[in-house]
This record gives sequence, C-alpha cells and structure tokens, in this order.
Amino acid sequence: MSLRTLFHFAVAAHYWFGCWYDWNYVVIPKRVHNMGESFGFSGKFKFLTYWNACLQSMFFTICFLNDIIGTNENIPKKTPWIRKLKDTILCTLAFPISMFVGLSFWGIYLLDRELIFPKAISPYFPHWLNHLMHTHIMVTILIEMCLSCCRSCNHSHNLESFLL
Repeated sequence: MSLRTLFHFAVAAHYWFGCWYDWNYVVIPKRVHNMGESFGFSGKFKFLTYWNACLQSMFFTICFLNDIIGTNENIPKKTPWIRKLKDTILCTLAFPISMFVGLSFWGIYLLDRELIFPKAISPYFPHWLNHLMHTHIMVTILIEMCLSCCRSCNHSHNLESFLL
C-alpha cells in the first residue's frame, strides 16, 4: 500500500469518525444556547459545516477507492470512471466548499467568536471536533490538491456543477 493510499484511508476514517461522533454525541442543550433549538427537525444538516464534513468523508473514500481500482497517472490512456468522479468532486465541491467553510469560520471567529462559536457551547463541542470540522478540512484538501493530478478539470463544466 502506498503512502498516498494510507493518507486517503486515514483521512476518510478520520472524517467518518468525526461525523459519527458529532451526530451521536454532540448535544447542545437548549438552556445553554439557542443553537440547540436549531437542531430540531433536520438536525445538524442545517449547518454547512456538517454537510462539508460528510462530503469530505465521501470524497476521501472515493480517493481511497481510486487508489485501489483506479489510476493516479498524470495522463492515463483511458481515464477510469472513479478517477473522473474524484476529479470532478475535487474541483467542483470538495475544494471550494472546504475553503469557504474553513476561511469563513476562522475569519468570523477572529472578529467575534460569539457570532459563530459561542463560549457557552465549548463544553459540549470537543476542541478536536471543532478543528476537524474547520481546520483539518482545509489542510487535508490542500494536501490532496498537491497530490492530485487534476488535469481533467474543465472549468466551465465545474462552474456548472458547482452552481447546481
């Protein structure tokens, strides 16, 4: 198994565990902050941060599968479907949404923490999970951009996919 394959497996497992932990164990009581009320019917899916963590879980799983059954060649003779899927998701969803979530979270956090992550919810939301959802997403996707040979990215097609 190559270092790239181990990286993809470890990152996918990391994100899957984070999503599972957040879904099952992070409960913010309504008495602590009104954010607890917003979970309601659709739960954590009201937050782009959670959507993005789920997307990263799926994306890095696809990267891992591409390492096993696809190809990572710069210019393959025939590009496998899983490689096309990986490249399209990377260029249209995984990279832009990760950077938006991470940069907007930390930008707002630096201006006024209470606007985005109030101190009252800190005891209920572990620090490691906060960094998984808002820091690791940028680091791992930037590493993937460096590892990836994303030559099949068609910018007009990617813009159309992103806008959908």
